[in-house]
Amino acid sequence: HQSDHIIFSSAGMEIDSFDWKGYFIDSTLLMKRAVLFSPTIIASRNKNIPFLHGVEKMMPTRLFAKITFPLRIDSVLIEDGRVEVNEISDVTGREGKIDIADLNAKIRNIRNRFVDGDSISISARGKLLGAPVYSFKYLESYADSLSGFRLNARMGSMDLTHLSSVTNPLAAVNIERGKSDTMLARISGNK
Repeated sequence: HQSDHIIFSSAGMEIDSFDWKGYFIDSTLLMKRAVLFSPTIIASRNKNIPFLHGVEKMMPTRLFAKITFPLRIDSVLIEDGRVEVNEISDVTGREGKIDIADLNAKIRNIRNRFVDGDSISISARGKLLGAPVYSFKYLESYADSLSGFRLNARMGSMDLTHLSSVTNPLAAVNIERGKSDTMLARISGNK
């Protein structure tokens, strides 16, 4: 059945204020900050393989809740990261690629033991298909059983023909001309 193939690499990592004593006493993982230098994530999926229905992909707060030992990381910083998402279309049989480059992000409040009002937050900047992403903000509540979230994003100008590198192989749609000055997105949702 379809599944994601994910490859992760990083040029290095720095950890600040790791509680070694708590880790060796009861496997508690507590740290103030982690910095990932030039991390790369490559995710791939082949949509021509049969889809397994009834399997729900968990949102970040639910994934952290499944970790059995106590976990609390105040922040994770990503410096000069890159994300590449590849998908083979079940419509065209061809592979499309979405590339996010020059990614700088801060993920705050990663935990699996929480109190009311706790949320994970992600703020980021980078380039999507070469166009600047000036602001990306994601907030998801730990207390919400439906994993309610809010996402806001703002992109700068873009030659819309660059979207054809994704739409053509995935949906056989070509964008012949167009420019955007600014793109805004405000999304609220849940699982």
